[in-house]
Amino acid sequence: MCSILLLEDHADTSRVLKRLLHHWGHEVATADRVTKALDLANGQTFDVILSDIALPDGDGCNFMREVRQGRCRRALALAVSAYTAPADRVRAKLAGFHGYFAKPIDLNRLRTLLASVI
Repeated sequence: MCSILLLEDHADTSRVLKRLLHHWGHEVATADRVTKALDLANGQTFDVILSDIALPDGDGCNFMREVRQGRCRRALALAVSAYTAPADRVRAKLAGFHGYFAKPIDLNRLRTLLASVI
């Protein structure tokens, strides 16, 4: 089981992912804003961070740069985005993300990756 921070501003996507991740046996904390996610990341340690890139109050890449300076610097960080250009993937990697999931998410790939963290 992993502790996961899910940063996703789309309510339906967040709700479905949270349910699925719980079903797979993980603990999930959710945030729909960068500010809330930073508060969560500064308050506890997570094994995995799943973060959207385009958010209403900031950018997932900037969020990840801040997270890498704090408690969750060692978390497996996965970007989740509808932006799939090679430049977007490079930008995410430079920000500290380990992997990149294009929306809609390949759930089999996600489950396999999370299983490797346990």
